[in-house]
Amino acid sequence: MMHRDRITILFLGVAHALDHSFLSALPPVLLLVVNDLGASLGEVGYAATLAYLLFGAGALVGGPLSDRIGEGKVVFASLALSGVSTLILLVDHGFVGFLAALVMMSAWSSFYHPTANSLISKAYRGEVGRVMAIHGVGGSIGQVFVPSLAVFLAITVGWRFSFVFFGILATVTSIYFIQLPLMKKHEIRTRPKQFLILKDSRFWALFAYNIMIGLYFRGTELFLPAYLTKVRGLSIETSGMAVSLLMAFGVLGQFLGGIGTDRIGGANALLIESAVVAAGFACLQLESLTAVVGFLVLFGLAFYATQPTTNALTAEITLLDQRGLVYGVMFFLVFGLGSISSTIAGHVAENFGLQLAFSAMLLLSLLALASSLLLRRRWLIENQAQI
Repeated sequence: MMHRDRITILFLGVAHALDHSFLSALPPVLLLVVNDLGASLGEVGYAATLAYLLFGAGALVGGPLSDRIGEGKVVFASLALSGVSTLILLVDHGFVGFLAALVMMSAWSSFYHPTANSLISKAYRGEVGRVMAIHGVGGSIGQVFVPSLAVFLAITVGWRFSFVFFGILATVTSIYFIQLPLMKKHEIRTRPKQFLILKDSRFWALFAYNIMIGLYFRGTELFLPAYLTKVRGLSIETSGMAVSLLMAFGVLGQFLGGIGTDRIGGANALLIESAVVAAGFACLQLESLTAVVGFLVLFGLAFYATQPTTNALTAEITLLDQRGLVYGVMFFLVFGLGSISSTIAGHVAENFGLQLAFSAMLLLSLLALASSLLLRRRWLIENQAQI
């Protein structure tokens, strides 16, 4: 691999971390935002739902746009414009300013994921899997430090600078991608086959599963630090570090998910991962700090293990010339459509308390487990039919 290619991978890892930082910085400073703006948890939940929805929906736009004008230009625009959007927080100190900044950050950062995946698949042929793994882990390692750093900045200079700091880093990082050469377009050779995947029952099983995990993920991500502070009595600083610990186990989970998928098959691995996630949520129903640690470990390992597993299953059933589109759809289901999880958790938290909100997340994780059972069955049936 050429020196330039290694540098590009490094910058992609940094860009991946920064792309997630805008929304990852919100949960650990959520209570500070609520107190400063005089808003309710429900109102912030609605705002976050809109932001998460845009973050997922933009994946359906970013990929096709990168094919037209080049991946480098789209990554540059995504990072730079989402970074500049954080400055809205310094101009308008009200809830409207917060909502506008959150929406703009999410909308622009949403272009990144399908574009980066497209760039990697075109520029690193023959080693796509390894580079995808480096890219994913790079982003996760960055997320390990975002919550704690966001809390530190919020306490020392104000919560708005938790976003502005990452915005400045994203804008500076974006400069590297201006000079990336235009990657060659893949010709769509078998247009009549494009929609054959819609007749594959495995596609719909995976489609349903991604909806299920999206329904508990966003609500958990947004309200976990507030839950740890208000229900479990931890300080805001400790809650931020707890989220960083969860993300640290997430890095390990991605490696384990990839290894498990290769050794026992994606459908089997997904069933195990889903069961462990549900076990993690069950821990939160116990009134002890040990149970909280159990949740951080189990959820961190298992949820992030589902990412390489579902990516592998998607590749297994998707033609090469339609893979970007299908990845965009699956990303939207988890990170876009799944954004209603924030509204669900926010509504339950506002009316019945944060503890019951996480009981609702347990119920949703059990539905995801049931979905993984159905998925495994469809995979077995299809594999037997092909023998």
